[in-house]
Amino acid sequence: MTLHLHQPPAAPGTPSSSPFCTKTEILLRMAACEFVITPEFVPANGPKQKIPFITDGDAVIGDSALIQAHLERTQQADFYKGLTAQERATAQLLLHSVEEKLYWVMVFARWQFDAGWAITEPAFFGMAPASVRAQVSAQTREEMMRNLWGQGTGRHTAAEAIQMGVDVIENLGLYLGENDFFVANTLTPLDATTYGTLITLLEMPGSPLLKEAILNQPNLCAFVDRISAQFFPNALGAAALRSVA
Repeated sequence: MTLHLHQPPAAPGTPSSSPFCTKTEILLRMAACEFVITPEFVPANGPKQKIPFITDGDAVIGDSALIQAHLERTQQADFYKGLTAQERATAQLLLHSVEEKLYWVMVFARWQFDAGWAITEPAFFGMAPASVRAQVSAQTREEMMRNLWGQGTGRHTAAEAIQMGVDVIENLGLYLGENDFFVANTLTPLDATTYGTLITLLEMPGSPLLKEAILNQPNLCAFVDRISAQFFPNALGAAALRSVA
């Protein structure tokens, strides 16, 4: 049965503007699932009122972690094959650092500042029908800013928030070292979510300081290019993204 990945469309062969959409697409490919991307612009249409989500027959699953669990259960996908229990725990803890810290700094830079929003709005909603674009984009921005405040990152100054993100990026570079992948030199969901976050920060950082923090670490740039070559061969390389706004 063909699964449907519901997310905003991206240019052919390139990752989504959402790290979680990119992560989910990589997980589907890692699990060797047959799937199609079904365009979706309205987060409220998902079961968690956010994007991405998948439909698998009558099942509708939102949140990338729950999608991963669904694939493990229904497709017998083993995303941590060959890892010890400790290595798996390490991968999951690092994943949370990216998704629960660096992600929110990215949201802060993209959605809270008018300069970042000027880039974010057309990237996320530019292909939405004109009849709903203004309303949906405004509602989504308002919701994201409420979420930022409730989560806590939105309460920081710009300098404080961005430095927190730079710290995570620098630590990721130190941890990766000369390896191809982050844990046991094996592709795991940690690599999928880290790639999704780094590539979107290179394409649309909101703050140039976040982008420069990545570009200043050749091993992270090589990591981005490595995952792009495997899953998104038409994506721009890290060097080319240096000049992208």
